[in-house]
Amino acid sequence: MIPKKVSLISLFAVLMLALFTLSLQEAAAYADSSWRAQYYNNKNLSGTPVVERNEPEINWDWGYHGPVVGVNEDNFSARWTRSVNFTAGTYRFSATVDDGVRLWVDDGLIIDSWKDGAKRTLTADRYLSAGDHHIKLEYYENTLLAFTRLTWSRIADAPPPVTINNWRGEYFNNTNLSGNPVLVRDDANIDFNWGFGAPAPGVGADNFSVRWTRNLVLQPGRYLFSARVDDGVRVWVNNRLIIDRWMQQATQTHSGEIELPGGSVPVRMEYFEQTRVAEAHLAWTRLTSPPTGGPSQGTATVTNAYFLNVRSGPGANFSPVAQVARGDVLYLMGYRNAQSNWILVALPSGTQGWVHAGYVTSSVPVSSMTVWQGGSPPTGTPGQPGSYNATVSTYFLNMRTGPGINYSIVTTLARGDGMTLTHRDAAGNWVRATLSNGTQGWVHAGYIQSVAPINSLPVAN
Repeated sequence: MIPKKVSLISLFAVLMLALFTLSLQEAAAYADSSWRAQYYNNKNLSGTPVVERNEPEINWDWGYHGPVVGVNEDNFSARWTRSVNFTAGTYRFSATVDDGVRLWVDDGLIIDSWKDGAKRTLTADRYLSAGDHHIKLEYYENTLLAFTRLTWSRIADAPPPVTINNWRGEYFNNTNLSGNPVLVRDDANIDFNWGFGAPAPGVGADNFSVRWTRNLVLQPGRYLFSARVDDGVRVWVNNRLIIDRWMQQATQTHSGEIELPGGSVPVRMEYFEQTRVAEAHLAWTRLTSPPTGGPSQGTATVTNAYFLNVRSGPGANFSPVAQVARGDVLYLMGYRNAQSNWILVALPSGTQGWVHAGYVTSSVPVSSMTVWQGGSPPTGTPGQPGSYNATVSTYFLNMRTGPGINYSIVTTLARGDGMTLTHRDAAGNWVRATLSNGTQGWVHAGYIQSVAPINSLPVAN
């Protein structure tokens, strides 16, 4: 019979030994000097591993046998994980297996051959920044021979050069475009529907982000940009943020409009995918264009204001007809006020108005422009002296066949509709106008916003 005291001491010793062994196992599991290996008695790494241990390398030729006691000879799978410190450079990863294999670097799948097959070697090149990177290899064995080996070597100091002819696509394995991209490539268009898949090897199917940049050569005018995405999106055009929907969402289309001066225009689209379906598309169309033979008196760029009102006359007491933003380019119409602090401009869409000279940088001296006296109108469209633009300022406005309410209605206009003014009646209460579709008629001057006084128009015969 064993004394109770001896039994208690033995039990205590067993418990201390178990705790010590567990501590060693936990310490080994997080050691960068070895791989943490998990083996499963199935081909899809499901359930609880039957064996877990640390291994110095992944270099196994088991032949027709199982990896270790407790693991099947066939129909088994394994997962190895490890954090490895790399110096900066481009690395070639090589996995030699029989049968299936998947390799992740920093959560990016770079080798994917999850299928039966004879012994073969698969490679992938990846640029890695200096520091720790997480490596994960998954493997399964079907029948007959079992073999798996993983190696890598540094093949270059810098990322391989990428020739960009279209969109520069930078792909990140996070949702906030942080750190170095795991992939940089030339994308012909931003027109992707990846579904539940990944954009490319090395990029995750979920929780990734992309930045596309490009300069587009566009004609002057007002443009509509549309982004159809699942999930978040931001779009900058000519360095102006016109779409900002940085949020998790089902597939939706978002749009924004902008006036563009034409020429080379920088465009940037940022996108992130959270989970499930992933798609990203960008399209644009020109809504309006400048009048034929547009203004040629020089340009003014908005430089000293985030947003700037374009007004119907040379002063802050005149109502706004449009709004422009920093970086927008306007056409000079060649006119200023007597104090030289307001100048007449035209937007790329053809809309005309006055802006404060202190908020723009002009390509010609303001003092060299003609002083606007109100006696003769500025040139709106070359070849049509005596005409300029106006917009409807009331909710609805009837255009009539003559200068008075007793004339029949030609059409009904809505607030914001534009027109070109050509003549007025003797009292200056009615003006004759032409719409963009060529329709002509008379509207009451009290319900429109004009870039210059109505009495400067010639009186109709």
